[in-house]
Amino acid sequence: MKHHRLARHFEGSEIHSESARTLRFLSHLNEIQHHARISNNHEEYSDDLARISEDGGVLWALDTSQLREALEYFERVKNPPVLNPRALQSLMEVRIITRVDEIHGGFLESFERYWICIPDRDKVILQFILKIGGERDYLEAENHNLRHYHYCNWRGKRTDVILTFDVENIQNKPIPLFWEKHGEGKSHGQAKANAWKQRKRQSIYAAVSPDLAKIPRTPFRRPSNGAGNVWPLGVDVSPRS
Repeated sequence: MKHHRLARHFEGSEIHSESARTLRFLSHLNEIQHHARISNNHEEYSDDLARISEDGGVLWALDTSQLREALEYFERVKNPPVLNPRALQSLMEVRIITRVDEIHGGFLESFERYWICIPDRDKVILQFILKIGGERDYLEAENHNLRHYHYCNWRGKRTDVILTFDVENIQNKPIPLFWEKHGEGKSHGQAKANAWKQRKRQSIYAAVSPDLAKIPRTPFRRPSNGAGNVWPLGVDVSPRS
């Protein structure tokens, strides 16, 4: 009877879907913090972020081993610290339902509260997911092996093309952006960069060019010899020094 009443207590509640969303969101944040990328559909991340923001920025979850394991990746405290407003971090509250007791006329939920330090939520999207003006596809920035960009289709899957600036090509302005094939056999479709029209090339350049002002030049991955132009056209990869 007790289990039946507990099931009735959660009937009509969104706690199961909220708990799944919390686990999914923590997984995305873990990828961002430790791998500087989001491998799953970025739209799913954005939707979860919007729902959590509507809920006051609080993550609700049932107490499970998967949740405890996910939280191990984050610095967490029971009392919210005061962060430097200039820090590239923010706090998010996590409420874990640890116990449900039956009382007269209803149930009493007990929960633990934690605050986790995460990358600034607005900067996360701006830094790693770059929209292309007028396109459904997008670019995913990645920092391992130096800064470069993966061209992703509208479903959130990486294609066979990566893009990178030739920052050593100081004789050309604007600094040229190149594309090359990457990850054949692991990609999800072809980007067909050779067929891109001028408007699309300029839109792609406009999406990534702000990084040139924000990031020191040395961390950019160097394009391979023979890489193709994105924008501007008619520029060769600079010779290796």
